Amino acid sequence: MFEQKYMKEARSGKVKIVDSSPECFRAMLDYFYTGKIDKSIFFIKLT
Repeated sequence: MFEQKYMKEARSGKVKIVDSSPECFRAMLDYFYTGKIDKSIFFIKLT
C-alpha cells in the first residue's frame, strides 16, 4: 500500500493518523488481525 518511493510514509515507514482516538484505532487493528469486534468498544466515551 505504501510502496511508492515518493510518498513520505514510504520513506519514513510511518503513517500519522490524526482523526482517531487511540481506543478506536486499537479496536480497528484488533479487527484487522482477528476479524472480530470487541463489543465493549461501543461504550467508549466520545469526546
